[in-house]
Amino acid sequence: MTAVVMESERPRPFAAGTRLPDFRDVVPARDVAALAAALSDVDLSGAPSVDLLARAVGWDQVIAMAQAAQAGVLGELTTRSEVGAFRLVDELQAALSCTAYQAQRMVTRAEGLAAHPRVSDELASGSLDLRRVDAVLDALPVGGDPRRWDGVVEAALDDAPLLSPPALRRLAEKLVIAAEPAQAEARCARARADRGLELRPVGDGMSLLTALLPAPAAVTVFTVVDALAGTARDAGDERDVHQRRADAFARLFDTIAATGALPDGTALPRKHRRRAEIQVTVAATTLLGLDEMPGELAGFGPIPAGMAREIARDGTWRRLLTDPVTGTLVERGTATYRPGADLTAFVIARDVTCTFMGCGQPGWRCELDHREPFDAERPADEQTTAANLDARCKHHHEQKTSGGWSVRRVPGSGACEWTDPWGITFTRLAIPITLTAAALAAIRHRDPDEPRWGCRPGADPPGGPTGSAGDPDEPPF
Repeated sequence: MTAVVMESERPRPFAAGTRLPDFRDVVPARDVAALAAALSDVDLSGAPSVDLLARAVGWDQVIAMAQAAQAGVLGELTTRSEVGAFRLVDELQAALSCTAYQAQRMVTRAEGLAAHPRVSDELASGSLDLRRVDAVLDALPVGGDPRRWDGVVEAALDDAPLLSPPALRRLAEKLVIAAEPAQAEARCARARADRGLELRPVGDGMSLLTALLPAPAAVTVFTVVDALAGTARDAGDERDVHQRRADAFARLFDTIAATGALPDGTALPRKHRRRAEIQVTVAATTLLGLDEMPGELAGFGPIPAGMAREIARDGTWRRLLTDPVTGTLVERGTATYRPGADLTAFVIARDVTCTFMGCGQPGWRCELDHREPFDAERPADEQTTAANLDARCKHHHEQKTSGGWSVRRVPGSGACEWTDPWGITFTRLAIPITLTAAALAAIRHRDPDEPRWGCRPGADPPGGPTGSAGDPDEPPF
């Protein structure tokens, strides 16, 4: 990472090719508060552009130093028997409303920094940013004595500030393989067990489909798709090769989804006793073209009205009723499903995803969990009801069953309140299937000059429930 100095210390003018001097020559290393104060002491509108660039780099150092401090706190928590790394992931996910992947990354990074003090020192001093730190730590194999990789770490860090994170990751991986060739071969064989496929929404009706495959399988898939894309271009086709590959890849699965059968004739497996299907929820008024309210594509999220109509045009329609106040699902048509399947489908459609904070596991991939534990001495139909069932991924189902977490659904709002083993309660709001009348009124009629206070959901605005702003010099809360 390039470092910076304050204006008073920077020589004028820079000669061609001169690197920005190190801000830490002025502010003591590891004093993140002093560095932040020095960077803040500037009139941005009147500062020369080169000074602003220097300070932007300086703020990157502040971020790195703060992240090192956070990692130190998390590293200490992982050593405490009452928490440990496993439980800490759930606590972070609940407290930050982040994904399990993000929480796991924070915990794993903290453990890696504790095991490799040189890397921790570079981050704490702002010499390396988090991207480069992760590039080095991610390349190091897990397990065994971490000190055996000290030589790899030292060699990788020598040129780390001058390498991009991907280049640094490749260098560290080469060093690891060279250090232990036989062990590298064994890890490659074991890594095949990690193969998988993931779907991640990226907005504007688009998703990123990521496949982790052994190299030969990945090359085979790409070769077939590339061949289809290369032969699919006709005169007047304005798609580039990347677009043709994407279309060819999707087209391979269109027939399977439509027929419910694989190319060899094998029936597509069922989930929750239902045939695999694409589900889009859209208001009847939107289907009729009377409005342009967004639809909800299961496994993705909100989509524009036009896309929802396009999917629904050739699909099977089913009536869903939503609460006009909360926008959540209250009834699902049952014309073609058995009672058990109907209840499953309703809970999946209502909850959309796992009901733990930050968990995006789609409802159709979740397990149905009795919020109040099932009692074999009581009639099943009194307990297996929509009011007592939640969609939960396997991990968070287990945490609720045996991990010390408890959960209740808030009457009326549909929100789920989770309480951890320490007694801290977190809230996962219900996901509305349609936009509520209040939400529509807010985006259509809100006065642009009206103050927007940062109150928590349900909290009164400053000045009390009447909405009076009170003292304008007082913070909202």
